[in-house]
Amino acid sequence: SPAMPVAVVTAVSRRDETRWTGRLAELGDALLRIGTDQPVLVGIGQGFAAARVQAVPADIEQVA
Repeated sequence: SPAMPVAVVTAVSRRDETRWTGRLAELGDALLRIGTDQPVLVGIGQGFAAARVQAVPADIEQVA
């Protein structure tokens, strides 16, 4: 389903870690914005809906 929750984290546990949450329909555009030059972890499904509550939906968050 295009509305399925998705959470993406790049460069996990590194100082340039980046997080994104959104919907499956937005995943392609998000990966283009985030980039894939670092290791990328993608979680898809209702289990990742809680991540949307903790981060700004459909926004990229740099973690420092």
